Amino acid sequence: MSSEIKQASFLEKGLNVENAISWICNCPTSIKVASIAVGAGLLAASCFSTTVNIKTQVVTLGLFGTLAFLTTLALKVLYRPQPLASSLDAVTLERMKASNPVKTFSPFKAPNEEYMPPGQANPLSRKLRALNNPDCEGSICGVYLTSNESGVNEVRKALQKKPHVSNSCHIGFSGWHNFDIMSVRKSTYGLICDFNPDNRWFIQKTLQIVSTSSDRKECVEKLVCFIDKVKKDCLRNRFLPPFSPNIHPDFEYTTEEQEIRAELAREASWLGSDESFQYIKGLVMKDRIVAITTNILETEKFQKIAKIYQDNSIEIDSLYLTNISGYIKEEDEGAYVSTVHAVSQAGTMIIHCINCDYNADGLPVQKIDLGKPSSPEDDKRFFSKKF
Repeated sequence: MSSEIKQASFLEKGLNVENAISWICNCPTSIKVASIAVGAGLLAASCFSTTVNIKTQVVTLGLFGTLAFLTTLALKVLYRPQPLASSLDAVTLERMKASNPVKTFSPFKAPNEEYMPPGQANPLSRKLRALNNPDCEGSICGVYLTSNESGVNEVRKALQKKPHVSNSCHIGFSGWHNFDIMSVRKSTYGLICDFNPDNRWFIQKTLQIVSTSSDRKECVEKLVCFIDKVKKDCLRNRFLPPFSPNIHPDFEYTTEEQEIRAELAREASWLGSDESFQYIKGLVMKDRIVAITTNILETEKFQKIAKIYQDNSIEIDSLYLTNISGYIKEEDEGAYVSTVHAVSQAGTMIIHCINCDYNADGLPVQKIDLGKPSSPEDDKRFFSKKF
């Protein structure tokens, strides 16, 4: 039996127990009164018994009945529904929902909040935020805070070697790893995209926390408190928490809180040094980092983004594609490559993971390519290492 089936079976049993306990706690008052009456009657009868064996049996029954009632009261006071694992797939969730319509959790949906910059809104950032697509909805496994890709340190060294560009921007997908790249490349602007609207919400919350933090340690504590509050609110309202920890063999953590604190010790992280954190905070205070929801296959959208930067003489210095290519259907490869063409220039450093390149731990291997693809054969490097 696979681990997924075992997990589903275990959770189903847990929900059946949950329903049984719920019935006990909510049974009619008459049944509860009858239970205590029977228990008290048996206990009283035992006091007048003259036969030791019968007396012992009756006392036992009386105590058992009383104990059963007290247990019911304790369950009523102490019982709390246990959360389901946030890693359940859609099929399992539907299966649980069908068998337990009242007790299952619903997917989290972030509020569509407008971002309020800490100071005056940057005109260029205002134009980019207008390209947000509120109707775009997608998700792989939730919101990824960091990256578990291997080869990050090697790519970082390559990014450090290339001379900085005075008026540049970084464009990327997913979470905080974009901040890592911005801090090492000294990007003037940053744009973070994702087809998951929860990602935009999370990045915007991060920007707000950064703007109110004096240093990286304070920022980490505030981020941990924010994550904890969101998770508790989700469980209280029976939503699946939106976060998905990126487990990495170099760091021993299993929760989002541990994942965040581990960033303080990771050299390549924007939270790994005071200098990197303060650089990102500087961009935030100038409203130069934008998060939008959009699909990478919306090539026309990215052509508009490229034109906004071009009209303002801003060079697209770095492009982070993570391992998106591994999730692109064959019929969509053309649109994917067209978007890469739209937002890359001759000097653009493209950081990505091709879909069949993994290390010994089964993690995607990050690589860096310089410049826009120049031929159909060159385009294929985004999908298979054999090219």
